[in-house]
Amino acid sequence: MLFCAVLAFVSCSDSNEIPTDNNVNPQPSESEEVAPNEYIVRVHAESEESDKSSREISGDNNLSFLNIYDANWVYMHTYTGDSKGVVQLKAENGFFKYRIKEDNGTIYVSGNTDVLIDPEDENTARFISGDVVYFSSWPDDIWKCDVADVNDGSIELPYVSNDLKIDGSKKKYPLMWMQYREDTFGSIEIFRSRGTFEVESMLPNSSGVGGLTYVPMLRVVGGFRETVIFTNLDNLNENAEYDYSIDDQGWIETTGLSHGNWSMKIYLGKFPTEYDLKNNQPSGEYGYYESNGKDQGDYLKFEPNRFKTGGAGPVGGIESDELTYYGYGISTDASYLCTPVGTEEQEKDNVLNSHLLVRCTDNSGKSKAMMITLPYHQDKVTPQQNQINYIISVFNAKDLKEQFGIDDAGYFIEPASGRSSRSTFMGYEIADIKPIKTYCISE
Repeated sequence: MLFCAVLAFVSCSDSNEIPTDNNVNPQPSESEEVAPNEYIVRVHAESEESDKSSREISGDNNLSFLNIYDANWVYMHTYTGDSKGVVQLKAENGFFKYRIKEDNGTIYVSGNTDVLIDPEDENTARFISGDVVYFSSWPDDIWKCDVADVNDGSIELPYVSNDLKIDGSKKKYPLMWMQYREDTFGSIEIFRSRGTFEVESMLPNSSGVGGLTYVPMLRVVGGFRETVIFTNLDNLNENAEYDYSIDDQGWIETTGLSHGNWSMKIYLGKFPTEYDLKNNQPSGEYGYYESNGKDQGDYLKFEPNRFKTGGAGPVGGIESDELTYYGYGISTDASYLCTPVGTEEQEKDNVLNSHLLVRCTDNSGKSKAMMITLPYHQDKVTPQQNQINYIISVFNAKDLKEQFGIDDAGYFIEPASGRSSRSTFMGYEIADIKPIKTYCISE
């Protein structure tokens, strides 16, 4: 796949080194003594904003990560020390509160700020001097995909199903259903505190001053949007809205069928199946996500799609003039993948790549599916935290008719010439179709 230059990205951390609370900028105290030696502390949680691109992507250049902690909960975890337990703290408008007291060397922390701390309450966490904690938006130390049998009828997003065997390699990678950003479970943004904190630092002093009042949060996910467009690339439209375009009638004349007869799945990877929030690094195997819609096995139907480079955009590694495309294909813009990834250093040997499974149904109702494999790019664009990647591939629509063997009446020609000698990928024949242009833009 021809990936192009990536815009600048400012990372919160270039390694998995976890700073201590000494690296955290102090903020004004917002603590209140509510009982003798017992305090409620209000904490500001803030994430780092991702860099924004000036490019227009499919008509929308406003999607990027903001410096907002928008998770509903903050979870306080033990990082080092013998104390155990997780404290659940309600988050709202970028703030969360905790209730804390010290009694005979034991520090008690509770997320219930409405009642006095009860040391015997099972929801009260107990710590001792020297314990170190960290915060995240996930209730466990390890984020992982829910594993489910693909045939058992139990679907949770995301989960690992069949193995995906990558062409040219004996290694099998887990195949995971696409996570959608708007889902309440699967594709939420996941955060981890930039630092770790000694539990004593969470206590205000005897004057009620201090306590932990500011926690910068790392966004440990990346966002991924992919658009695939098939259009007429043989004719440049002069003085028209789009430089290259095709309408439905032109699509029928070019491919032999309406665009409604075409659909696709995208396999995008590789991504970790687990993420170790405690140590702030990917763990487990790496796998591929499948953009199969919210129902198992669904193909995404071809719909009208457009893309505008935004001017002076990189094409083939060379700065180019503004180009506009209109055609048919699929896009994950509305429900883009959002999943845990490592830092730039952790992912330096991991290269984003995708494979397209295109399905066509002819006028008799018979269906065929073929795989388009997109090659690696020499610049090795890698997934990174707090960054949204846009991958746009532009193809010539006329290649579909020949590769699928469709006659002018809209029926498959059997057998299609040369089909028997083609190599396969995941059991599907590989179509000899290459993108004319592929853009990778990161925000």
